[in-house]
Amino acid sequence: MNAPAPNSSDEELVLHLRRWPQDEIRVIDLLYRRHRKPAMNVATRCLASFRIDPDHSRDIVQNVFVRLPRTLPSLREPNRFSGYLSSIVYRTTLIHCRTHCRCDSVDPSELDRVLAPRPSICGFTREEAVEVLASRLKAKEFRIVMMYAIEGYSCSEIADRESIGESTVRWYIGRARKALRGVVVSIK
Repeated sequence: MNAPAPNSSDEELVLHLRRWPQDEIRVIDLLYRRHRKPAMNVATRCLASFRIDPDHSRDIVQNVFVRLPRTLPSLREPNRFSGYLSSIVYRTTLIHCRTHCRCDSVDPSELDRVLAPRPSICGFTREEAVEVLASRLKAKEFRIVMMYAIEGYSCSEIADRESIGESTVRWYIGRARKALRGVVVSIK
């Protein structure tokens, strides 16, 4: 059994870890020293888009490296370790943002920049949908719909956070859809 050399490539380190799991601490330490700064940059940029303190990036990156030995077996191409690590850091940071981001911390004018995958809601731009829903829903209903449509929480996650039933969450979301459809029908 050979100890991993500090100047080994990422691919060699990943393959070494697969062959000799007992060297886990040494290999992860080498990978951490090599990739800590780029990983923190990914986390910091993502946190900044949600207006969350960038100091959380250090904790997120350390958490990723602690879990890395369990996730590395899913890496099919060891020569692509840095891209693999960046995607894990990005996903972990998004999960962190979802648990620490409040609905009112995101300005509706910046929603398209922050959450690009959902360009419209029932044919409205996000800003228009937010205005319509704010005027037609009660505060609690509005908050729940924003958690679902803007922050990306699932119905079960919202139910847990708000201490209400999952069916109630779905009912609030249905009411929001009806409110938007009612506006579309009245415009036509």
